[in-house]
Amino acid sequence: MKGITKVIGAYLVAMVLALSLFPIILSGCSSPSSPGEEGGSDGTIGHFKWEVVSTEVGESLTGIAYGDGEFVAVGERGVILTSSDAHTWNVRSSGTVTRLRDVAYGDGTFVTVGGWGTVLYSKDEGRHWKVSPSKVGFLPTGVVYGKGTFVLLHNYGEVFLSDDGVTWNPISNRLKKGLWYDITYANGLFVAVGGGGAINISHDGIHWKSVDSGVKADLNDVAYGDGKFVAVGYVGVILTSRDGENWELQTSGVTTPLFGVAYGDGLYTAVGFSDTTLISNDAVNWELVKSGARISIDSVAYGDGKFVAVGWSGTVLVTP
Repeated sequence: MKGITKVIGAYLVAMVLALSLFPIILSGCSSPSSPGEEGGSDGTIGHFKWEVVSTEVGESLTGIAYGDGEFVAVGERGVILTSSDAHTWNVRSSGTVTRLRDVAYGDGTFVTVGGWGTVLYSKDEGRHWKVSPSKVGFLPTGVVYGKGTFVLLHNYGEVFLSDDGVTWNPISNRLKKGLWYDITYANGLFVAVGGGGAINISHDGIHWKSVDSGVKADLNDVAYGDGKFVAVGYVGVILTSRDGENWELQTSGVTTPLFGVAYGDGLYTAVGFSDTTLISNDAVNWELVKSGARISIDSVAYGDGKFVAVGWSGTVLVTP
């Protein structure tokens, strides 16, 4: 789930929470720097550096995925962009003006979900999109492919499954009460994250179990890499887990909301509000990188040897 629309108002609350509920985030950090202020990297830590790419669209981008040699980015007013190299982007017709929130790839199919129960699918590398005939509720927020099945997560905890990305069926079990924002699959496990630090896990996408995250901040995204699940959220919260059940709070060094996280090439990359990018090679020690784009970054993916992040006003960031 991507948190751009939650920033206004909630960001002020997040700053208060940072001081009262999460002092551990600030402890142990000598002279932590905020995005846009002196003290962060100029965009290079080791071989990591962002390049700002123009897409010639003004709509904010909220989700990105990689598959079958293509990056697909989605966002406000139904915008869909595709690129084979992350530098040249093509605008595709979605047939909707609804905000698209997330996108996933599996078995030759891209699926994107958004407001008003929108589910679109493409079986030709994101070039042409069709509307799913299935009803999936008002606000699907996350989608992932795992174990030969697409799993769609609804904001209020409903879960839908699809073998082909076209026809969707609800399951009888729903996630515990709360708001849910994102879902991932890795290492035989589906992991869903949401409001108030909520985490649910499932081995089959049907039977779900609630686990204790140890935090109360909203969790916006979750990813997996190098044997660890990593969840990120408000007030700079970063959690790690090797099994999806036992989670440990890490020190991020920032208090800004984090909206997205991905793993690739030996690095974890977390992105968020006000040009925040954090990188780590172990998901424990994190360093701040500034892209210079001076916008909020809502989602990040890894593919074809590079990280690609998307955010406000159609901005795309790419590592060389």
